[in-house]
Amino acid sequence: MSFDEEKFKQGAEKVILRCRPGDWEHALSAVAWVKKLGEGRSDLPLLISAAYIHDIGWRDVWAKDKITFAELRDLEQLANDNSHQFAKEFLSNLDYDQTEIATIIRLIEAADAHDSKQEDEAIVVDADNLSKLSFEHLKNKFDPGDWVELCEMWQEELPQRVKTEKAKALWPKLLAELKGRVFLELKNYSK
Repeated sequence: MSFDEEKFKQGAEKVILRCRPGDWEHALSAVAWVKKLGEGRSDLPLLISAAYIHDIGWRDVWAKDKITFAELRDLEQLANDNSHQFAKEFLSNLDYDQTEIATIIRLIEAADAHDSKQEDEAIVVDADNLSKLSFEHLKNKFDPGDWVELCEMWQEELPQRVKTEKAKALWPKLLAELKGRVFLELKNYSK
C-alpha cells in the first residue's frame, strides 16, 4: 500500500468534523502520539489511518456543542456500533484492500473498547488515551463541570488501559499537568 497521508487526512477531516466538537483536534493529537509510539514500524500507515478515524462512529450522532460526560456514556455504545460500517465505507472509497480494512477496523474497535490485545492495538489505544490528557481536549469537548470527574476516571482507568512502555512512562506526568491546569482554570471560573 502506498500511503498518501495528506489525501487521507483531507478525507478524514471531512468525516470527523461531522462528529463531536473537538474530535478532529483529538484525532490530530492521536495521530501525533501514534507516530511517536509506533516510530519505525512497517505498519505505521495503518496505525496512522486508524488514529485519524478512530472516532468515526460518532459521525452525525452528536450535533450539539460540548457533550457532558453522562451524555458521552449514554451514546458511546451507539457510536461504537457505528464504527465498523462507517470505517469500512470510508476506507473502501480510498481503495484500501480487505486485509487493510480489517486491520484498521480491529484497531478502531480496540480504541472503542479502551483495551488492546496486540501490540499494534496498544499503540492506537495508548495514543487515544494520551491525546485525551491535554487541557485543550477537555476544553474543546466537555463542560467544565465534568473536568474533575474525567480526570478522576483517567486516574483510575489508565493503569489498566495503557500498555506500551512509552505511554506507561508518559501518562502520569501528563495527567498531573492536566489536573493542575484544571484546578487553576476552575479556580478562575469561580471568581
